[in-house]
Amino acid sequence: MVLPITLSVCVLAKEIISILFQRFAFDSAASTLVSSLLICYSIGSPFYVIRELLVVVYYALEDGKLPFLISVAAILLNGILDWLFISQFNLGAQGLVLSTSFVTALSTLMLFYLLLKKLPGLVDFPALLGPVLLLLACSTISGFTTSVCHKMLQHLLSSIAILRFCRLSLLLPVLIATFLGTFMFFFPLFIFQFPSMKLVKNLVDALLNQLKFSMHF
Repeated sequence: MVLPITLSVCVLAKEIISILFQRFAFDSAASTLVSSLLICYSIGSPFYVIRELLVVVYYALEDGKLPFLISVAAILLNGILDWLFISQFNLGAQGLVLSTSFVTALSTLMLFYLLLKKLPGLVDFPALLGPVLLLLACSTISGFTTSVCHKMLQHLLSSIAILRFCRLSLLLPVLIATFLGTFMFFFPLFIFQFPSMKLVKNLVDALLNQLKFSMHF
């Protein structure tokens, strides 16, 4: 779920922030600034999730020292990059967030690389090529669908007089576009029988069977 959520947040960041916070002193300029920060944070969110999973693997292997050392190095590097992005490149608040996302991605890749060194043959990279390309294609389709659907729905709802000055005209396009974008992410995965989709299908079937059983009694 991390990828479709990240895509939706990146595509609809300005709209999400406007709906949640834009009122009184929090004007359009503030929404633009905060939405740019949200996008920068969202870019790093998949790496946050992967890093936490890798740390759990290291602890399962009774090796807590390596994740600790990498975390310390990441903190130091983050401080250096914060100074560079703000003082030298004048990136402001966005520089702080980009630095954090970059360091998170780098530490995740380092943890993964060292885990492969510790457990040779853990990952079959040629076998992963197909699933990775499929995920990239689904991500592109999902992002495009979310963006196009939002623009179309926003134009349609803004033409309805009763909704023109209502926040519902902002909220509905975001919700519907997010749903359609998420659907278009998972639908090709089901069609091409992506490995993890079998687990999702089993969970859905189990929930439906439980619901039918509850309704029967």
